[in-house]
Amino acid sequence: MAVRNEAANITKILSDLKAQTYPDFEVIVVDDHSEDETFALCERFAAGFPQLRLMRNPSEGKKSAVAAGVGQATGVIVLTTDADCRVQKGWVSSVVSEFVGRKADILASPVDMVDVSAAQQSLFKRLQRLEFMSLQASTAGGICREHATMCNSANLAFKRELYDSTAFDGKGERSGDDVFFLHHVKKNGGKIAFSFSSGATVFTLPNETVAEFFSQRARWAGKSASYKDADTIATACVVLLANLSIIVAAVGACFSLDNLYLFILLFAAKALADFVFLRSYAKRVGGEGVVSPFVTVILSVLYPFYVVVSAFGGLLGLSRWKGR
Repeated sequence: MAVRNEAANITKILSDLKAQTYPDFEVIVVDDHSEDETFALCERFAAGFPQLRLMRNPSEGKKSAVAAGVGQATGVIVLTTDADCRVQKGWVSSVVSEFVGRKADILASPVDMVDVSAAQQSLFKRLQRLEFMSLQASTAGGICREHATMCNSANLAFKRELYDSTAFDGKGERSGDDVFFLHHVKKNGGKIAFSFSSGATVFTLPNETVAEFFSQRARWAGKSASYKDADTIATACVVLLANLSIIVAAVGACFSLDNLYLFILLFAAKALADFVFLRSYAKRVGGEGVVSPFVTVILSVLYPFYVVVSAFGGLLGLSRWKGR
């Protein structure tokens, strides 16, 4: 785990890791110049958790922190997650079982954006959860069709020997340690797999504010200028153009009845396709309840607008991460 200013979350994920059923593993936490009590909390926790190793990032940024941690790892398989995540006690066992069974070089596993400590989720958080599920479904679909485009470092496993951050594209980007590594493995013919095991699912926190949400999405979109993988570039262009077409049709509908018909056709076709696709993925990972028609319709209305805004915001560098 690469961590920065995670005092509010770090002991929760460390407690989850301490409770793992897998018999032989180490936990490496790399502190990326935290300005709060993150490192001190880890030190206190380490007193009762012998598998926990702490280090400070010798450079700066999450990508260098991940590379430093992998460089210190002694295991054959490396798993990565984030400090604001929660994992089940069988997480390591489930991921390792899938990794070995599929003979993978890199394995992506489900990430669910939900606050597991909250009894109820606000509409804003339910929308985030569904939208994040769409990214997970796209990740799984691309990998299963052998055209992998993305993954998420909140739940990623790979052979330690394959990780060479100096060989990746996007070395100048602040984020993307996971996706650029995936592209590197793909380019070199590595075996990429996706796990649908519910036991392998990691739970990550949703954003609390709209500003945080847009900053996160802009940060994700910002690295797209450095992509060199053909599948990823094609997918990004299709997504952007599809959503732009809906926005243009919506504006045109204000001036012409024909454009209104076009907008309804485009919107309905995309919303229906998204709903069927998401339901299919949700059934595989045991999350059918997330894909409700009500939330799907609202997300379908909002999605084209914030995708376009986030895309241009990312390309313009309008994002921050952990105070940077």
